[in-house]
Amino acid sequence: MKKITLLLCSALLVLAACNKHQNEYTLNGHLDDAAFEGKMVYLYDAFMGTVMDSTTITNGVFTFKDTVSSPKMVTIRTNEEDMNYNLLAVLEPGTIYADLVTDSLSGTALNDVLHSFLVKENELGAGLEEDYYSLMMIEDEEEQKAAMQEFQVRYDEAMAEDNKLINQYYNENKTNILGVYFLNNMMEVTYDQLETLLQGAAPEVVNHPSVQMKMEMLKKLEATRVGQPYADIDVIDFQTGNAAKLSDYVAGKIALVDFWASWCRPCRGEIPNIANIYKKYGDKIVVISLNVWDKPESQAEAIQELNMNWIQLTDPTKNATEAYGVNGIPQIILIGADGTILARDLRKEAIEEAVVNALKGA
Repeated sequence: MKKITLLLCSALLVLAACNKHQNEYTLNGHLDDAAFEGKMVYLYDAFMGTVMDSTTITNGVFTFKDTVSSPKMVTIRTNEEDMNYNLLAVLEPGTIYADLVTDSLSGTALNDVLHSFLVKENELGAGLEEDYYSLMMIEDEEEQKAAMQEFQVRYDEAMAEDNKLINQYYNENKTNILGVYFLNNMMEVTYDQLETLLQGAAPEVVNHPSVQMKMEMLKKLEATRVGQPYADIDVIDFQTGNAAKLSDYVAGKIALVDFWASWCRPCRGEIPNIANIYKKYGDKIVVISLNVWDKPESQAEAIQELNMNWIQLTDPTKNATEAYGVNGIPQIILIGADGTILARDLRKEAIEEAVVNALKGA
């Protein structure tokens, strides 16, 4: 009996060793940039943003080696102040090769798929960033406006093609971890569409925390779409520092609410439009800037710099953006006097157009 027990233990140890070997990955990285010699390179969880591991770059190369129970998406990145490299990858059993300078990725099945997608996506966006910065340098206002309209057409076409590409790759990979990545990169997906997309997906995709967060966000977005009642939220009155509710300012009034942050360049770009609304219609509607994802001192500095002399509120909890399903700012919302959301995602000339229409119907 004792001999059988010893044999069984030996077999289990061999099995455990085999499983460990089967789950091993080696990530061989290359960063041929003298400025990064001796610097650290990190593995970040691609979805949660947490550091998983780190090592040193020596002679332009680095290695990560460990075991993984199931494939995991990561970002390989440096973390220097002036310039950084980063590259998405999948940790899965086998030997993975990653070059942070050329954005090359190969060696295992899922990494080959991810690399093929990233190459195609980069081809779709080739030249767009450079063209955008070039047209921003055009001094003549009318010429710049015409160039921007032409650029917008190209940009929209590229985004439409990118969305098709993401959907294709998602349907081909919804039974593995890449499905989570492609799903999270889909734009303008409704809650119902997401539920449909998840049909036939693997449990690791359906139950992934980032997918569940996306579902919750879309549920809140659906509850606060145009035609639905606005969601009341707790805020801080910036001027007094007192706790308040959004309803304290908007109840029974037409209200323009701008979710913004001082560090957000597009947000700052919309401030002159908000100021124009306040100047022209401030005696007829309530204008509110609701600061989110920001620091109080940064908010204070921006308010003074940009002469934002209308109602200023702060959300230090992130509950405001969660309540409205906001995952990007600026988010400019128009609320009717009856509490119904009249418009969302307002930008530029559309802001005043929505306000004028609301006043006509008041």
